[in-house]
Amino acid sequence: MRKKNKATVKKGCRGSIHTNLDVDAILDCNPHADDCIPDNDVFYKMKKNVLKRQAAEEMKTVPQIYHEEASS
Repeated sequence: MRKKNKATVKKGCRGSIHTNLDVDAILDCNPHADDCIPDNDVFYKMKKNVLKRQAAEEMKTVPQIYHEEASS
């Protein structure tokens, strides 16, 4: 059974990254070669998800939380 919130990203090479978007961690990474790096879009989506979760918990908007994080 496959979870809805699981993302598989394949871009540029045959390597793959498996993440759970509910947490801010990479579950599994299978690089194609030693110099193959994970796609930056995955890290952006993970950070965005963390900000959304914080906004839901703290009753602040995502830009407010982002500016607080960026200034510290």
